[in-house]
Formats: sequence, C-alpha cells, structure tokens
Amino acid sequence: LTSALEFLTGWVLEKLFHAKWWDYSDNKFNIKGYVCLEFSLVWGLAATFIVRIIHPLIAGLITSIPALAGHLLLYMFLAAILADLAATLVAIRHLQQRLQLLMSLAQEIHATSDRLGDSISDTVLNIKEYAEDVTDRYGELAAMKLQHRAEEKKLLEKHQEEERQLWASIRERGQARQAEERNSERLHLELLENQYRMKLAEKRKNRILTAFPGWRSRYYQEAVDRIRELSRQK
Repeated sequence: LTSALEFLTGWVLEKLFHAKWWDYSDNKFNIKGYVCLEFSLVWGLAATFIVRIIHPLIAGLITSIPALAGHLLLYMFLAAILADLAATLVAIRHLQQRLQLLMSLAQEIHATSDRLGDSISDTVLNIKEYAEDVTDRYGELAAMKLQHRAEEKKLLEKHQEEERQLWASIRERGQARQAEERNSERLHLELLENQYRMKLAEKRKNRILTAFPGWRSRYYQEAVDRIRELSRQK
C-alpha cells in the first residue's frame, strides 16, 4: 500500500507540476524512478512499526479525549493541514513561475550568448581575414621591397659602370688629346726642323749655284734651270 501510494503520488505530482520530486532511477529494481525495492522494504518496516507500536499509543491517547474536544482538535488539525496544503500549492505555483522565468531568462541568455558568439565568431573571422589580408599585403610589400632593393642595386651597379666607363672615356680622351698634342708638337718641331733644313739646304743650294754659275747636270738640268730662275725671282 505504501509503495502504491508513493508511485501514485510521484506520478500525479510530475503530471501536475512537470517535475519529479524524487527519483530512484539510480537504485536497483526501480519502477520508472517512482519506487524501488530498497525503499519499499523500508516503507514496509516503517509501516509495521507505526501500526504495531506507534498507532496503539496514539489510539489510546485519542480515546481519552472527550468527544467535543476531540471534534475541535480534529477541525483545528484539519484546518491546519488544509492551510499547509494551500500554502504548499501556492509555493509550488510560485516556484513553477520562477522556474519558467528562469527558463525563459536562460533561453534568452542562451540566445543572446549565441548571437554574441556568432557576432564574436564573425568578428574573429573578420579579424582573421583582415589579418590574413594584412599578412598577404605585408608579404607582397616585403617582396616588393626586396624587388626594389634588387632593382636599386642593379641600377646602382649600372650607374657605377656608366661612371666607370665615362671616367675611362675621359681618361682615354685625355690620353688621346695628350697624345695628339704631343704628336702635334712633334709634327710642329719636325716641320720647323724641316723648314730649317730646307732653308739650310736652300742656302747651301744658292751658295753652290752662286759659286758655280756654270754648273750643269747631266740628268736634271731642267730642274737646275728652274731652281736658278726661282732664285733670281726671290
């Protein structure tokens, strides 16, 4: 009887308040968690103890109470039980409302957390994409910087080579000019020397022609006559 009462009470409470007030699911030999063999035996021993020992004492005490006083006490205790039951039902109802409020708050918090998580996830993804884009751009910038450095190095080497060639050309031109000037001086000196020699030879020739007016050449007489004529013209 006590196990049947416990099973029925547990089932009704769960249907009315959508909550399980006790649960024997972890105990062996249980029926839907409402009752189990272990506590059924305990209930049986407790009921036997109450029926055999406690109840005879209470029954003897009740029979000693006068009828009017007994009815008054009965009504008082009944009123107290009903009041306690009503208070318990109200408390359970408030508890249910609070549980519903907590559930709604929990769902709202969960939804907010999901939205926040999605927002954070989106933000993290955006930051990740931005970081990857920045990393790619930094890589491109680094590669471009290396390329520019290589181009600058090549350009510097080109300019240095052009400068070297220019200085070499200037030196060559200077050397050529110096050589040309030396050649010009040498030619000038040779020309002066030849003029001097020619003048000296002419003086010698005139002296010979003057000293020997009757000198004749067997092979070059025509040239000799021409020279004598030029000498007379001078």
